[in-house]
Amino acid sequence: SYIAPLGSGLRFDVGKFVTHMGYEVIEGYDGYNDNYSRSILFGYAIPFTHTGVKASYAFSSKVAGMVEVVNGWDLLRDNNRSKSVGAQLTLTPVAPLQVLLNWIGGPELANDNHTNRNVFDLVAILKPTNTLTLGVNGDYGKENGTSLVNPGSDATWKGIAGYATLALTNKFSVALRGETFHDEDGVRLGTGTRATLSEGTFTPTCKFTDHVLLRGEARFDKA
Repeated sequence: SYIAPLGSGLRFDVGKFVTHMGYEVIEGYDGYNDNYSRSILFGYAIPFTHTGVKASYAFSSKVAGMVEVVNGWDLLRDNNRSKSVGAQLTLTPVAPLQVLLNWIGGPELANDNHTNRNVFDLVAILKPTNTLTLGVNGDYGKENGTSLVNPGSDATWKGIAGYATLALTNKFSVALRGETFHDEDGVRLGTGTRATLSEGTFTPTCKFTDHVLLRGEARFDKA
């Protein structure tokens, strides 16, 4: 990473990094999720990582942007001769609300430089109080001519997830998640048939120290 001394600081990242898409993250030193398990959208609607270069800039306290050129979805080395391009617009119109508009597009199939895949991702986070956080994540994806349900047609997938986390005390909190995912053309799940997945998750958390958490989880999935 390098921050050029331009305006508020133009940041460049080169190498392998976590995707800008989605509400949930790959857990690590820089971020953790409120639920123990991952969402369906995290697993099937979006990529996990990218390898390439990205540039980020905060235009003001309310608007920031990012653009990237990468080797595609979850690839260290590209599987074709075309790159993928991604972008993010972060809006903070008021202090309790943050909205992220994400996109990535480009050919992702091996040895294919023309079959484009595009995914549009929306994340909104609202903190109406110090103890309550609400979130929503929506995804829409499309890939040209790759449908397994209607060969020759475009493949599409879409989904939405809602989140709520409430701190009942400074030691105990609960998190709720509900979502549904539609794989219209059997491509993302690899089923070859139209499929819909839904789930609901309840995660209580007990915080013993700043470094020790105990979580339990109840989750119901339906396909």
